[in-house]
Amino acid sequence: MIITIDEQQQIVLFNGAAERMFKYEARDVMGLPLYKLLPQRFHPVHADHVRKFGETGATMRRMGALTPISGLRSNGSEFPIEASISQVKTHSGHFFTVIMRDITERQKTEDRLVGIANNATEAILVTDRHGQVTFSNPEAERLFGLTADKIRGKALHNLIHRACPNGKEPGGQCPLERTRLYGETVRNRENELVRKDGSVLTLEWSSSPLAIGGESAGIILVARDATSRVIARQDVDRSYQQMRELSATAHQALELELER
Repeated sequence: MIITIDEQQQIVLFNGAAERMFKYEARDVMGLPLYKLLPQRFHPVHADHVRKFGETGATMRRMGALTPISGLRSNGSEFPIEASISQVKTHSGHFFTVIMRDITERQKTEDRLVGIANNATEAILVTDRHGQVTFSNPEAERLFGLTADKIRGKALHNLIHRACPNGKEPGGQCPLERTRLYGETVRNRENELVRKDGSVLTLEWSSSPLAIGGESAGIILVARDATSRVIARQDVDRSYQQMRELSATAHQALELELER
């Protein structure tokens, strides 16, 4: 869905997808301020946000990164949206283009996940299609040592900052990016996690693509603290090594005894 506004933030383009989403004919909204398509509570800050974005000179920015935003249909009903805004200056003027997506179905899916995830014994994180965390369950907050507001909105690859040494794996992309971009499921990865309090643990995690309506909607990551298991495995490995060394020593002693 695409809407373009001019420097006065009045609608100059309203495509067919926007008509279907907002239940308006394009002719009914041309020339209206964009905030008319948003609930009243967003009006005081919306125009100021667009103006400040225009002053930054940035080419694109995600809208509602910190606070969820909603659209307002012609019948007065609200629906959750995901949006990004870009800008361009031409000889005809300064224009802003907003690309919106109705995320009602994704939100319903996430709401169903909440009830299951909140009772899970493993950490569960859900991201949007940009890889930013939109949901964390209580176990995730305990595991990462962060409150929910410190987890949500963070890029997943930054939260699990050692999942991709130097940003990538040898010969390819970060496995989290393979899940986000190509829908690849990654299973049973282990890496070191340094928490905010300085404690270090071994994180075991798997990531799967979240798809809604056949389109990529984000990532579901399941993680657990594998520190004790890794330590136990290392203890077993050390025991085996000691047994091999003892066996070799005993074998040498036997050979010497036989020679004597």
